[in-house]
Amino acid sequence: MGGEVLTQGVYKERTLRCFFSLYTATDFMLKLTEQMITGRIRGAKDHSTIAWFLLQLGKSGNEDVLNNHLVRNQIEFLKTSDQVGFPQLSNQLDVVFQTIILDVKLKGGDSAGSKIDATTVAVSLEDAQRTMRPPGTRDHDNDKESFRAISIIPTTSELQCQESAYLPSANGSEFIDNAEAATLDRQFRLMREDLLGTVKEELHTEFKIPSHKRRRVLPDPCIVNFGMKPEPHVVVRVSIPPRLQQRIRKMKNPEASKFFDEGPGKRVLQKGTLVLLVHDASAGTAHLKTKDRDIRISAVGTIVERLNPMKIVQIPGTDPVKQVRVLEVGVSFTSESMRSITQLLPSLKDRNVGTPMIGSNGGLFNASAGIFSLAPILKALVKLDQVPMCDQTVNLNQPKLPLVAHGGKKFSDLSSTLQKAVTSDQSQQYALEEIFKSNVVLVQGPPGTGKTYIGVQMVKAMLELEKKLLSECRPLRILCLCYTNHALDSFLLDLIKAGVPKNLFIRLGSSPKIDPSIKSRCLGEVDSSVSTKFGRQENAAFGAIKRESEVLETRFKDLLKSIAEESTWGKSDSWWQIIGEWLEEHYYEEHDQLYNFYGADNDGFTRTGKDGKALKNNYLWERWFSGQGRGIFQDEKKEPTGIWECSKSERKCMVERWNQEWIQPQVDLLEST
Repeated sequence: MGGEVLTQGVYKERTLRCFFSLYTATDFMLKLTEQMITGRIRGAKDHSTIAWFLLQLGKSGNEDVLNNHLVRNQIEFLKTSDQVGFPQLSNQLDVVFQTIILDVKLKGGDSAGSKIDATTVAVSLEDAQRTMRPPGTRDHDNDKESFRAISIIPTTSELQCQESAYLPSANGSEFIDNAEAATLDRQFRLMREDLLGTVKEELHTEFKIPSHKRRRVLPDPCIVNFGMKPEPHVVVRVSIPPRLQQRIRKMKNPEASKFFDEGPGKRVLQKGTLVLLVHDASAGTAHLKTKDRDIRISAVGTIVERLNPMKIVQIPGTDPVKQVRVLEVGVSFTSESMRSITQLLPSLKDRNVGTPMIGSNGGLFNASAGIFSLAPILKALVKLDQVPMCDQTVNLNQPKLPLVAHGGKKFSDLSSTLQKAVTSDQSQQYALEEIFKSNVVLVQGPPGTGKTYIGVQMVKAMLELEKKLLSECRPLRILCLCYTNHALDSFLLDLIKAGVPKNLFIRLGSSPKIDPSIKSRCLGEVDSSVSTKFGRQENAAFGAIKRESEVLETRFKDLLKSIAEESTWGKSDSWWQIIGEWLEEHYYEEHDQLYNFYGADNDGFTRTGKDGKALKNNYLWERWFSGQGRGIFQDEKKEPTGIWECSKSERKCMVERWNQEWIQPQVDLLEST
């Protein structure tokens, strides 16, 4: 099962589900631990197989796995193994299943139990780190000891938490003794804080200004539909903020639409950005200062589909019919947020009108932070079980000679043209010389100091020495990675200008703004003869995915319909048949107080009401649901007991609680779908 076919691509998630089925099977982990410790697992590669199995589970970020004592026992045993792959596998397990040391003193002598408030006046990073509490101790649901268990998209309670997130120092985490684990932990937490910190700051700033001047809070969000592609999402309609309304007020509809498609408005509700459903719970309290405002967050999601951004809708009930401009986007809300969103579904009767998501004191907050740019890197960090080139990048050991043509060569081995290109700048010459003796070279500097220039010269030097020593060394392959399409194209254009033939490189990835001189070197253009048709195995995989997608789409729509139609209970006889069965199973005492035992007795006589008609099965339920007494069953000499004592408002709360419990399995199924 460790083969590449099953652990990569389309089968990866299925394989992981299979592993979790094993993990959760009754006594599986207990029996596995016993078999290991008693020496009954003796195969030459058995220990490495178990280690690999644990690594796949751990890298999934499942908190139960990361904290399971049986898993810890297995890891401790594997440290003594001398089978194939050890001790390297033991180190990888230590990296993934990092141990947090809580009984430490932080720098400066402060205990780890101190805490700093996010609203405190500015302090130095060093002071903040001295007073930070350890990970996993904050009052929200996304502060975890292991960074792998942290949800990349923030939760509502996390965004509202006033305490600063735990951020390790540049020297490493005080709570993790494994250097590689500490490095991955630091990279993840600091990079994620770039997202989270920006969102919190923007939200705080937005509510400092009057509502009519806000540009990130889009008013009147409402649900109008649902979609399945590119992933399940809620179609949300919002009004255009007043500031943008002023800019497009005099534009005709085609011009205004173009403003949101191609103009400055295209940055509003961009695909891949984070959105929050927010409202000001302190609105109307004029004397409150901005910092005292009670800003509540009820849902978090990301924009996955920017539909026809500007749309013209008619406001019902106006005479003559009034038309307004609105924006519509597809939002994929988190599982936590969908719990509150599903409660709105029963109100979605007319999709042209939609159902409001928040009151007049709030809206849909559109953060500038793009989750699409950080999420792939954060996900990759979670999947790592070792740091590449850790000897140099983590342990800071002496660099090794590169095992390529230029390894061990000297600056003097280069052509005079290349030497002259950098001799005027000593730091650039030093950087170029480093590629001959170091397998890791880091060049950094502020803008305009020649980083791209020296990168081009490095590539030229590698190609030049490879050409001289082609018969002695294996062919050289250079992989150039850039953060953006623009940066990559800029570097490739500089290579061409420096005399590197463009037929030596192939550009991967796509962008609508690729420079024409580079476009011919894109992979699809270079070899159009490459077959794009699936082979037999790919066809089978695609067919399986398509069928599964269709089944999930049907289930998703059926669940939404079911939740929308059945999540608000009624008092009719048909409703009582459904509710009565559920109450009998989950609340049998309350069910007995609502069940009409007297429909017909053993002698065949039927109990009737005052009108002489037979009592319906829902007689008691209808009366209790409506806030009335037991009717003909009430003994006038006795006070009501049990649930019949409850007031009308108490009964309403009880019904809502039962209703939520009753529908929760469908909500859970919706989330898993």
